[in-house]
Amino acid sequence: SPQDGRQRALLIISDGKLDDAGRVTDALGKVKESKPVVFGVVLRRFAQQDDVSKEAEDTLRPLVDAPAEGHFINVDMDHLGAADGPLYTLCDPTATFGQYLAADGKRPCGQYSTAVECGGDAGCIFSEATLSCVTSPCLHHCSEDLCDADTVNACGWDAEAQECYGTKVCQSKPKDACTAAAGCVWEDGECKQGKCEYETQKECVEKPYCLWATDDGLCVYRECSMFETHAFPEEECTAAECVWASAEGTCRAKNCRHVVEGDCNADASCSWDSSVDPAVCVEECTPTAENGCLCHKDELTCDGTPGCGWDVSASPAVCVEKACRKKYTTRLQWPTGGVLDTDAAETECAQDPGCLVATAEVNGAEKKWCAERQCGERVDACACRSAEECYWDGEACVTSQYAGCPTVDLVVLFDGSGSMLKQFGRHPHGYYGLIESMKLWVGGLPLSGEKAGAVPVAATG
Repeated sequence: SPQDGRQRALLIISDGKLDDAGRVTDALGKVKESKPVVFGVVLRRFAQQDDVSKEAEDTLRPLVDAPAEGHFINVDMDHLGAADGPLYTLCDPTATFGQYLAADGKRPCGQYSTAVECGGDAGCIFSEATLSCVTSPCLHHCSEDLCDADTVNACGWDAEAQECYGTKVCQSKPKDACTAAAGCVWEDGECKQGKCEYETQKECVEKPYCLWATDDGLCVYRECSMFETHAFPEEECTAAECVWASAEGTCRAKNCRHVVEGDCNADASCSWDSSVDPAVCVEECTPTAENGCLCHKDELTCDGTPGCGWDVSASPAVCVEKACRKKYTTRLQWPTGGVLDTDAAETECAQDPGCLVATAEVNGAEKKWCAERQCGERVDACACRSAEECYWDGEACVTSQYAGCPTVDLVVLFDGSGSMLKQFGRHPHGYYGLIESMKLWVGGLPLSGEKAGAVPVAATG
């Protein structure tokens, strides 16, 4: 790697045949001493391959690093700017490009690809419901008293690390308590976490906490209410596509799954939505004590509303309240609710290390609301972890997507053909879609503010 400790990366994006591929090859030869990692993205107009994108592949693939399969990808415009697309996963060690650029070491839980890796990080737990690695709720406890008081999640304070970590849910339970606890089994003289990983229906149904899903041929957890007694009930309930009611602490099946308009409208809690094609049965919407942003049904409206954010981790995606708004404002829909309507609430928001007081104009009047601090503005681990999109790396708070980034100089090259003037998927103009995707991406990057190629101050000593 370069002597200044930085990595170098070149990202080439093209929608068509590279007529000057030779010039690019010559240019790469001149900078080979800095050892840049070269990635390539073919940006296609349609969901499927066409002759233009195939030509782009043929000329771009030879320019990227080996193996080409890991340094090259062919995507449409929507995937380019998606959360799991090549831009946003550039530092994710489990992603196509990220495996060649991400730094080694601890990383956000969602970037561990196996249960073994997940178990090696004390701040993570492996969810059997989603078969993914998630952040332990214990990490959100910022004091020893709060940590040790959380027996539901089996939390324990680590005096050396000054952190709150979780222990195995079923670990150390005596036999009677083990057999009575949902999801725990007594095996080999000790209490263990039960799993529904059986390959046959006979083995599956022998376990009281498992259910054989005939349509899928899979062994799964029994029912929504099952999650109410789990260590992480809300996470596992929603991951199983059930509905979590935090006020009652209950997990229930989703309502409004009617497929006939008459049946839907006959259900008092449902209404028939014909504004979408095909029409669907949806729940009547009233902002709740848990979520004052619930009634914003599209991403644009949701993200444009102070204190709300579009959550694509749920299925289907939903508009949710961000933590600061939820803590210090009323639950009603903006601008009736979601505002700092008392001096006390404003003071509490201002004193919260993860929040700040922001203003917005509504019908000529100024409204104050409690906004989230950007990850880089959060000065301690507790404030950092209060935001799902942030990750504490031991020294600073960074955006989770880029926690695995080394110090890197990144250059992006665009090569556009005439097709960029045409419609790209749902985008009326290729260049507009590309620039909008890049603008949103760059706006969230943890840029250092240093000039490209300059030696960092830390490296000059």
